[in-house]
Amino acid sequence: MTHRRVAILALLVVLAGLSVGCTPEPTLYRWGVYEQTLHEAYENPEAIPGFQAELLNLIQTSETDGGLLPPGIYAEYGYALYLNNQPDAAIIYFAKERERWPESAVLMTTVIKRLEERIADEEKGPDGEDVPAPPADETLSDDASSADPNQPDETPGPDAATGSAAGASGESEQ
Repeated sequence: MTHRRVAILALLVVLAGLSVGCTPEPTLYRWGVYEQTLHEAYENPEAIPGFQAELLNLIQTSETDGGLLPPGIYAEYGYALYLNNQPDAAIIYFAKERERWPESAVLMTTVIKRLEERIADEEKGPDGEDVPAPPADETLSDDASSADPNQPDETPGPDAATGSAAGASGESEQ
């Protein structure tokens, strides 16, 4: 072989070695565009809904085709649901995080317990008594529906107990 052929062959081997190093390694977890959308959400709060949508897309895609989600994705989406005033849905995703990643069990169990306590407290009245939910088909009572909207309300105002003339006549005190 001539020196020229050896040099060309060596150059081809080097280029082949470099091209192998340029191909991305497959990762263990499915990240999608998580990092990019997370950064955008930190930089611009208006991008948070897009980040939450990406989390849901990542979860749904991984659950559909069996991809492995990174630790914390279920919990992060659960927290996003909590911030959007959806505590029941948040608990579902916190439980999924606990199930998928047993090392998070202590934290996720604590979060779920506190969230359930908060939901239970919100369902109680100010005196701590359970507030019964009204029946779904409850309508206005006959008394309220038969009241003439053109007649003044006969319910005493706040000044009625003091006997103030302003409350009874509707005039204001100066």
